Amino acid sequence: MLYGMARVFTSALPLLLIVACGDVPTFPDPERDSGPATCGEAEDGGEVGMCPMGQVCIGGSCYAPCEDDDECASSQVCEEGVCVEGDKPDAGPPTPDAGTDSGPGDLCADVSCADTPATPVCHPSGECVVCTTVTDCGPAERICDLAYGTCGAFMAGRTCAPCSDTSDCEGTTVCTERSSQRERVCLAPCADGTCPRGFSCRDDLCEPVIGTCTTIRGMLENLECLEDIDCAPLGTTTRDNTCQGEDAMLGTPGRCRSPCGDDAQCPPTYTCDGMFCQPPVAM
Repeated sequence: MLYGMARVFTSALPLLLIVACGDVPTFPDPERDSGPATCGEAEDGGEVGMCPMGQVCIGGSCYAPCEDDDECASSQVCEEGVCVEGDKPDAGPPTPDAGTDSGPGDLCADVSCADTPATPVCHPSGECVVCTTVTDCGPAERICDLAYGTCGAFMAGRTCAPCSDTSDCEGTTVCTERSSQRERVCLAPCADGTCPRGFSCRDDLCEPVIGTCTTIRGMLENLECLEDIDCAPLGTTTRDNTCQGEDAMLGTPGRCRSPCGDDAQCPPTYTCDGMFCQPPVAM
C-alpha cells in the first residue's frame, strides 16, 4: 500500500514542478516618463492618480492643457490639447525691435475704415481701430496698445506694458511686437535664463508661459470684461472662462483671468485653480 502511495506521489511530482515553473513572477513596467508615480493606468485601463491642479494625466504623465503652441513652454508644442516636449515650427526671421513671431496674415487688404472717423485705422485683425502705430496717436496719449488698437498714456510699473517703441518701456525692458499674439509689449531680458514666475526665457526675453501678455496684464490690473475676448488681443482666440464672474445678459462685468496648468505658470502670489490663475485671497 505504501509502495502504491509512493508511486502516486512520485508520478505527480513532475506536474507540480511544471506548474511551479510556469508561474513566472511579473514586475511593473519601469517609469516611462517624468510623470508622478501616482499618475498611471488602472487595471481596467482607466486613468488614476493625482496631477497638479489644472493638469491632465495622459500615458502616465501630467501635462498642462493647451489650445496652441503659444500656450506651451519654449521647449514644448501643443498636441491633442496638451503641452508635450517637441520643437516648435521655425518662426522665421525676427521682426523689428526683437520680435520673433511670424504672425498671422494681415486681413486689411479688403477692409476700408474711411467711413468710421472715430476708428480710421485698419488693425491686422481686419477691425477698424484708433491706432496701430505711434503716428496714429496724439502727444497726450502717445502709446498705441496694438492688442486693442487704442491710444493711451504711459503708466509706470505695469507688467507687459503696451508700447510704441522701447522708449516707452521702463528699466531694461524691451518693446517687442509679438505678431502671432497681435500685441506689442515691454518684455524683460533674460540673458541669464531666469524669468519671474509665469514667464519663460525665449530668445533672450521673458515671455508668458501660457497665453498672451495682454491677458496677464488684464488679470494683474483686474480688468473688467463682459466676454472672454475682452481679455485677449483683437483677432486672437482665447480660452473659455478667461472672463470670470460676468453676466452679459444683466451687463454685470467679470474680471480677466489667465489660463494655467499649475502655480508655476501664474505670476507671483497667484495660484492655479480650475485651470486659471486666481489672485491671493484677502485675509
